[in-house]
Amino acid sequence: MKFARWWLALTLLLGSLNAQAVSPQQRLAAGKQRLAARQQRLAARQQRLAAKQQRLAELLAQLRIENGHILFPSIYHSFQKQLGLGAAGDSSKQLSPELQDQLRVELEAWVRISREVSGFLAAVLEVRGEAVALQAEEFAADVFQEAEKQLQDAARAYHQNQRKKARQLSERARQLYLQAQAEAIRNRLLGEARIFIQESKDMGAENYAPRTLALVETLLADVERLVNSGRYDDPNLTRRSQLLEEQARHLLSLMQVIRSFHRDKAAAEAYLLELEGGLDSLAALVNYRPRYSQGLPQVIDELSDALHSFKNELDQLREENRRLREENQALRQQVARLEKQLGRKRSLASRIQRIGEMLAPRDISVRQEGDWLVLGIDNVPFAPGSSAIPPEAEAALQAIVHALAEFAGQKVQVVVSLLGKGNPAYNQNLAQQRARALAHYFQSQLPIPDRLIETLGEARNSAGSNSRGLNRVAVKIQLPGR
Repeated sequence: MKFARWWLALTLLLGSLNAQAVSPQQRLAAGKQRLAARQQRLAARQQRLAAKQQRLAELLAQLRIENGHILFPSIYHSFQKQLGLGAAGDSSKQLSPELQDQLRVELEAWVRISREVSGFLAAVLEVRGEAVALQAEEFAADVFQEAEKQLQDAARAYHQNQRKKARQLSERARQLYLQAQAEAIRNRLLGEARIFIQESKDMGAENYAPRTLALVETLLADVERLVNSGRYDDPNLTRRSQLLEEQARHLLSLMQVIRSFHRDKAAAEAYLLELEGGLDSLAALVNYRPRYSQGLPQVIDELSDALHSFKNELDQLREENRRLREENQALRQQVARLEKQLGRKRSLASRIQRIGEMLAPRDISVRQEGDWLVLGIDNVPFAPGSSAIPPEAEAALQAIVHALAEFAGQKVQVVVSLLGKGNPAYNQNLAQQRARALAHYFQSQLPIPDRLIETLGEARNSAGSNSRGLNRVAVKIQLPGR
């Protein structure tokens, strides 16, 4: 017996060892599978980290769009440093997932803050942009830097809910930006304009471009007068300064072209042919064929008329497109409303069908009359002269309770029609009492407020012996959306 047990244990042990035996090739394949799975997990993790890093770079770019680098430069540069972003927006840092999540939340908050503050300081930022366009950062550096400080202080005050202080600081910043504009105009633009005028005169502008020269000299005098008057907030200063810069450069360019005509007799022809080629390209866009034999001024006039007509047609098409978009939007909304109504009707029809199937075994009729769902019982066997609910009607009434629960919150009417002979006034009063008893029964089963339930008793004479003494009950439920 002991030998048999020993032999059985040895057999089981050898079987277990054989089952666990794995060839070297199988172990190598299993190892490769585990390595591949690990590499896949690492690649997926790197992709998630890269996506988060890209999101942070996008948020930093959004912060710049919302003027965060102007209003809150220290905050902006702090984020830039933490992200390790270079000028091209590429990141040289690999952040941990926890730090990425923290920076994302902070960046999203500062984007919202900068957007709100930019809205408050929109007028000042516009003046700042004009100052930058006039190169005030370089040619009025001290005033411009002071304006920047006042603007950043205004942004911080607004963020700290110090609105009165923020308004005062923003107005101060606006005045300084206007002053910086004027100084940049004085230090750069006026000097450049005088140089352009003198160079143009040296090339004979007084003889070959007298009207353009007169215009530039008039603009120069106007801008000098505005700058010297100290009226930095005059809107004409910026407009006329920009016009002066453009016209002064135009004068010099015009004289360079005219001078080239003197040096090379064929240059004028080449210039005009090049101009005609440009006009041809433009005319082709509006289906106009220039006839240069009529003279260049005539061609330009006709092309101008054609462009004007083209613009009018384009405006009409844009207006028509806008109208069609509005009509399309209205149709989409109408279709959505109809689909919603159809969905409600289908749902209602399904509910009514379900109620009909539920009440059919109780001999309760279900029909729709206009805006009402009518549940009818041919006879509730009240005791003669009594309005007490008969026990044999409990099952049918409970079925109606379930139907009422399907339309909770809807108006209910309970109508009892007493068919029989006798005193009409007595029968009418008895029918009304029975209708109220049924209403109280339904209210005892469901939370139906008094304002949503009505009762009506009717007395009808009946000559037929089969219908005498019948109590026909109709429970009417107002359908939703009616």
